[in-house]
Amino acid sequence: MFESRSSRPLAVAVADAALAQAAAALERGGAVMVAGAAGEAPAAQPATPAPSAGDGYLALAALAAAELLSDDSNYRAEATAALARPLAACLLAPPAAFASAWCGGDAARARHAADALPGGRPLAVAPPTPDAVARSASLAGAVAAMAGAKTAPHASIAAAARCVALFKILGNLHVVDPADASSDGRAARALVAGALAAHAAAVAGGGGEEAALAGSPGAAVAARLGANLRALRAAAAALRDAAEDAPPHAPDALVAPAELKLVDGLEAAVAAAGAAADGDKGAVAAVLAARKRRG
Repeated sequence: MFESRSSRPLAVAVADAALAQAAAALERGGAVMVAGAAGEAPAAQPATPAPSAGDGYLALAALAAAELLSDDSNYRAEATAALARPLAACLLAPPAAFASAWCGGDAARARHAADALPGGRPLAVAPPTPDAVARSASLAGAVAAMAGAKTAPHASIAAAARCVALFKILGNLHVVDPADASSDGRAARALVAGALAAHAAAVAGGGGEEAALAGSPGAAVAARLGANLRALRAAAAALRDAAEDAPPHAPDALVAPAELKLVDGLEAAVAAAGAAADGDKGAVAAVLAARKRRG
C-alpha cells in the first residue's frame, strides 16, 4: 500500500492518526453495549450522548482506515498495538451486548439511525471508493435477503458494514508475516493482555464482570473473547451466505473463505494465549489483586 516508512513520513503520520480515530470508534462502539444482558450484572458505563447525523459514518470511515492499515505488513504491528486494548474491551462484553453492538443487532442499528436523512436516504461524509461501492451493494442485497425484503433500511446495512469491518480487522491482525517471526500469535497475545487489563479495571471499578469471568483469569478472558469471536464469525458467514443468492451475487466482496479461516485461527490462538497467560504470574496478578480487594 505504502512504499517505505522512512521515505513517507506523512503517510506514517496519517496512519497514526487513522489508527487513533479507529481506536476511538471502537471505544465509542463499546459504549453502546448496554450491560444487563442475559442476567449478567451491568458494568459501569459512562453516559454517552445520542449519536448525531454523520457520527456513524465517521465511525465506519475510521474502521475502514483501520482495516486497510491492518492489511498492510508495514503497519500491522502498529495497528495491533493501537487497537488491541479497544478490540479486547469490545470482545470482553457480555455476549448478548456484543451481538447487539457488533453483529448487526439493535445497538448497532441505533448507532447508525441518525445517519439517514428524511426519506431514508443515507448521509454520506466522504465519496465512496469502488471497493466500498461493491461491498455496500453486496451488503444491501444480503441484508435485504436475510430480512425477506426487497430492500433494507440504511441503519441495517450500516450495522452489517460495522460487523464486516470488525471481522476483517481482527482477521487481518492475525496474518503472519513470513519476514517477522514475532507476528505469529501477536494479535492473540495482545488481545488477551488487553482483556486481562480491562477485566482487572472493571473488577477494581465495581463492574459486574468478575462473576461471569470467575476462574483462572487467562482462560476466563480467552473463553469470553472466543465466544464473541465465534458470534462475529457466524454473523459474517451468514452475510456471505445471503450475498451468494442476492444481487449482485458477490459474496467475496463481503467475506472471503480465507478470512473465515483467519478468524478461526485467531480464536484458537486466543485460547492458547489465555493458557499461557495463566502460566505467567505477572500477567494475572492485577486481576487476582482486584478480586481480592473486591472480596
